[in-house]
This record gives sequence, structure tokens and C-alpha cells, in this order.
Amino acid sequence: MPSPVGNDKVSIAGAVSQETGMLFILTASKFNAVSFERFLQKFLKKRTRRKKKKAFQFLDNARYHKAHELKDYLEEVKDRLELLFLPPYSPDLNPIEMVWRETRRNVTSNRYFGSLAEQKQKLLDYWAKYEEGSDELAKLTAFY
Repeated sequence: MPSPVGNDKVSIAGAVSQETGMLFILTASKFNAVSFERFLQKFLKKRTRRKKKKAFQFLDNARYHKAHELKDYLEEVKDRLELLFLPPYSPDLNPIEMVWRETRRNVTSNRYFGSLAEQKQKLLDYWAKYEEGSDELAKLTAFY
């Protein structure tokens, strides 16, 4: 079976609104405090066009989510954004994990991609249908 050789990867961050099912995705070559701040900036910019309410983001405990370099930015946006950290090892409490599970099921599991670019494009195409909101995602990510 053909297999692409290499260790190339693309990192993806995402946020999903449990209210509207709107999905926000950002890709980067690597995630760190700088790219996470860029993710938050773009998220707030897109969200500002739609709502005035404060946003709450549920996050795992990745180091870059709590990086000291974010302190000034988070202080600046504290009226518009609050980060909520989930207990360690609790992906089942994170709404975006439901999106990742469905993505694997519908796009990447048991499929061959000839290149990383091809795989990335298939993922972006799949997620594009959720950019403006989706009842399907809102239901999928709703807490019981």
C-alpha cells in the first residue's frame, strides 16, 4: 500500500458554539502561546460581528493555554472572553472533542491521503459547512 513518507503535520485549534453550532477553526504549523493568542484574536473578531455577550472557552490544560505571554492580552479582553479550564484528563467535558470525533469518523478514519495538503483540504472542506452555525453541531455538543 502506498504511504507518504515524512513527519509533516498541521496543528488545528477549534471552538464550537453550543448555542448555534458555529465552528471556528484555525490551522498553524505549530501551536504555542503566540499561535494561541492569534487564534483567540481571530475568534473574538469573528464573534464580535455576531454577539455582544461575553464568550467562554472551555480548554484543556495545554501549557500554551496558560502561558505567561498571554497575560496582557487576556487582561485586555477580559470583558469579552473568559477561559475556563477543564479538569485534567476529561476530554468528554470539552465540546470541541465531539467535533473532532465526528471529523475522524467522517473524514480521516480508514482513508488514504496522498499528501498532507490533500488531507488538510478535505478537513477544511468538511468543517466549512459549520462556519455559519449548524443545528447538528449544537445538538452534538450540548451538555445533558
